[in-house]
Amino acid sequence: MPESIPKDVMDLFVTIAAAWPLNQGTYPLLLPRSVKPKVARRAKRDGISVNQFVATAMAEKLAAMSTAEFRRTAANEPISRHSIG
Repeated sequence: MPESIPKDVMDLFVTIAAAWPLNQGTYPLLLPRSVKPKVARRAKRDGISVNQFVATAMAEKLAAMSTAEFRRTAANEPISRHSIG
């Protein structure tokens, strides 16, 4: 079960996130204490920064979600729509 985040920390995070400019491409991220060291070890093993590891993981997750969505959509469409020619 995930550790709960203290209310004061969560309130601060929400305040910072709400004020953060969305066009900067940066985002304050709070990782659970149990996850952060694992991410750091994996990133170091792969020779990349924690930031690059997290950004890549997020991109991979989005790609997997898009693929799953495409497959669900394709499964509900007629075969002729996906035929070549």
